[in-house]
Amino acid sequence: MHIFKNQILQYENVLSYRTQIQISDVNKMIGFIQRNTDALNLKICGNIAATVHEKENISGVEMSDIEFLIPVNKKISESSAFKFKPVFKLVNAVKIRHEGSMKEIERSEHILDEYITQNAMQPVTQIYYLFIQSTEYDNGDNIVDIYKGISENIL
Repeated sequence: MHIFKNQILQYENVLSYRTQIQISDVNKMIGFIQRNTDALNLKICGNIAATVHEKENISGVEMSDIEFLIPVNKKISESSAFKFKPVFKLVNAVKIRHEGSMKEIERSEHILDEYITQNAMQPVTQIYYLFIQSTEYDNGDNIVDIYKGISENIL
């Protein structure tokens, strides 16, 4: 797997939808988002991104607090269900591409983290996932770019 340095992930007009789900349901949530943005009279203008803010065990089930970032074609008023971000920008990131099942994405994350450690880099963000190709049912055909922001400081 090749790792890319000095990457930028930037969107304008971003819907931010934060929810608690199981990681195994991420593909279903992306399908839901893709099917339902038209109800808000919006069109998706790029790949959906996501980040995990925290994980917790609820009654024996691991739930993840996930924020989905959806680039859309215009500004929109916020609601109780979602927030609006005029700009989302992640700079100086390292990136690795994961191809396969979402169940195996931790392997790609580990490779990226090892690269960061071996090159004495200082992460400044959590991981951001950019869903290049995703099917509602995780059949192993996923393509996900994994980003992590790195400090530019030399101390």
